[in-house]
Order: sequence, then C-alpha cells, then structure tokens
Amino acid sequence: MLRSVLIADTSKPPIAEYLRTAFARRGIATNVSYADENSDFDRFVIHPLNKLAHNFRMIPTENLIR
Repeated sequence: MLRSVLIADTSKPPIAEYLRTAFARRGIATNVSYADENSDFDRFVIHPLNKLAHNFRMIPTENLIR
C-alpha cells in the first residue's frame, strides 16, 4: 500500500492537481513539484554548477556565433 507519492510535472495543464486529489481520496499523501518553477535546489545547487561548467568550458555556450 502506498503511503506517499512525489509527482514532478509542469504546471500547465494542471494534471498534477487532479492526481493529488485522486491520491488524497485514497488516503495517500502527495507532494507536487513543478518543473517550470525555480526551487531552492535550483537556485543554490543547479545554477552555480551550471555557471562553473560554462566557465570551465565543460558545457559550450549556446548561440555562440563567431
């Protein structure tokens, strides 16, 4: 029996909200994380690592025309 569920989805269309209510009817705790929103993890981990990778040329810069 499931006790909790984590759903990662985009905010449009609101499928995650429908799934949250369906799981709540079954008594299952549901956490929803939206991929198009910036979280603290994005802000403090992903963005600094991405910047370092660009600075060390590990990831090529996009739309670089020379």
